[in-house]
Amino acid sequence: MTAHQRRCRPPGNSHGCSCNLSQRYQRPTDAAAVVPVEQDKGAATVAMLAHRLTTLVRGCNAGNQTDAVIAEAELDAWLAEAGKCGVPTMETFAAGLKAASKD
Repeated sequence: MTAHQRRCRPPGNSHGCSCNLSQRYQRPTDAAAVVPVEQDKGAATVAMLAHRLTTLVRGCNAGNQTDAVIAEAELDAWLAEAGKCGVPTMETFAAGLKAASKD
């Protein structure tokens, strides 16, 4: 688990980051650039889901000792949430990933 995951996953919440998107950036200019994204519900949803998927993928690299069962459960949870997030493009993306993962 990364430092960001430890910091942003409240106990019992394996599904999401509880921090604001702008809190993830060190430089004020970077944080300021994402404020408009945080204010748009669809964009904020996509950014949060993209961040979570990236974290899942990075956690499964060859250097980590990731439990395959846990990783699959986390991906299934991500696919379920993304598949009903209300953003059509993200829902289509999640459906495509889900179909590809079952092949």
